[in-house]
Amino acid sequence: MSSGAGEPVGYSHVPEFHVQVARRANPMLGDGPLLIGGDPLKRGKVVCASDVLRARGIVDGMGMAEALDRVPEAQRAPTDMARAREVSGLLRAAMREVVDAVEIDGLAGFYLRAPRESHEARLLAARLEAAVLERIGLPLHCGVAPARFAARLAAEAASSGTAVVVTAGEFQSWLNDQSLERLPGVGPKTAARLAELG
Repeated sequence: MSSGAGEPVGYSHVPEFHVQVARRANPMLGDGPLLIGGDPLKRGKVVCASDVLRARGIVDGMGMAEALDRVPEAQRAPTDMARAREVSGLLRAAMREVVDAVEIDGLAGFYLRAPRESHEARLLAARLEAAVLERIGLPLHCGVAPARFAARLAAEAASSGTAVVVTAGEFQSWLNDQSLERLPGVGPKTAARLAELG
């Protein structure tokens, strides 16, 4: 939902959503490296990858065959959109047990109004995380910041049980500490060029 300038915005999401959905459906997949996507023999693409694989250069949209060549020990599971939509519905219901209004962002992300006080924002994040974990057994990461894009970045940097809350007074300093690649609209080439310019 829209928010006035400087108003705190919350963003919550289930990280690696398709990976989490697959593991929830099939516990035999375990906690090892996991790729979700199409058949490598049919030029399928990576839809989602676990964090350990992203650290090794696997990105969404990469050819599944290439990803498996790079990390042959990874398991692969097909994308199950029907199950993902079902879990997404459960996730929305769990969120709305705690907050009346959210703006849905894809299958697993939500924008919401956040309290002005940091400790209240953290308490709200804890309630959201607990509701999602209890209802569907998935982790929820939460971030709060004075701008929508920053709230999302904060949530991406958060971990289960530890929300990232950026106050208006901290915002500029926090933003300066972010890598260029994390900022909206800045790709690898632009980041490299900006780095050259200092």
